Amino acid sequence: MRFCGPFLLILFLSGCASGMDREKKLRVVLAYQDKARRCAMMLRELDVVVKIQPQSELPYSAHASTAIWVGTEFPYDRAIEVIGIALKYYEELRYVALSNHGWNPPASIHQEIFVGGSTEAALRLRLKAWSRQDFEALSKIKSQEAFHQFIAARHEGGYTSPFEGKTTGRESR
Repeated sequence: MRFCGPFLLILFLSGCASGMDREKKLRVVLAYQDKARRCAMMLRELDVVVKIQPQSELPYSAHASTAIWVGTEFPYDRAIEVIGIALKYYEELRYVALSNHGWNPPASIHQEIFVGGSTEAALRLRLKAWSRQDFEALSKIKSQEAFHQFIAARHEGGYTSPFEGKTTGRESR
């Protein structure tokens, strides 16, 4: 019985640590579409939490969901892998922005990648459409700073708030 106290303390602390790990675990959120489950299966192999948004009442439109929002705290090498996999299932993707471009989101958004974001929001943010060569060039990036600079270089500058007239920021992601 003497060892019960320290043993329980170790179990408690290891449970708390794993809970903290879960909170800091990187997340990928996928807009609902027919191939989302297959994409999620591939992404989970990267040891990220994957969430598929619920299906909307409106049918999914690939042309209305062409953006990728990348959290500034998401490690660049993992983000590049996520983007590469996502392109195989979300073939219309053409805009990429960092989570701090044009708005001040909750802190947790900076550890997340959202695939299938609003084309309307991307246009309001004045993002430039990426070419296949732009996406392929990601594989040559070797640092977080270079990754952020690469993405930021494809912004046209000023922006119009993508959330004007919206009740919450979620609809425009």
